[in-house]
Amino acid sequence: MDAAVLRAQRSGRPHRLVVAARQGTGSGLLADVLRAYRRQPGAADVEVVFTRDQAEVVRNGSADIALTCDHSGLDGLERSELAQVRAVALVPQDHPLAAKPAVSVADVTRDKLFRPLSPAPRPRPCSTRSSKRSRWAN
Repeated sequence: MDAAVLRAQRSGRPHRLVVAARQGTGSGLLADVLRAYRRQPGAADVEVVFTRDQAEVVRNGSADIALTCDHSGLDGLERSELAQVRAVALVPQDHPLAAKPAVSVADVTRDKLFRPLSPAPRPRPCSTRSSKRSRWAN
């Protein structure tokens, strides 16, 4: 985070750190990181930007740093692991999976509660007529 603050200071912007995160990031991880940062002497003001594409807003300069759980699409960016995150499945107390001490991804995907309600939609073909506008087939 210190390197991000230095970049922000060098950019000529007011003493401010812009953090990109996805809404709901890490069940309190974002709040914990910000709280710890703000306790440091000389900490910059912090602005949090909620976005689905944290890496892109760092690349385009809209944010100085990002918190993300996904490691894909981070080419060209430095990264540091802050925490190990365990996935959990929340089910009602009377659900069969609730009686198990642990569940696997396979357990969850086999359960009809977690299956899609309908098959994935098929793409509709486009008209092949040449015109100024595209038309969808009915």
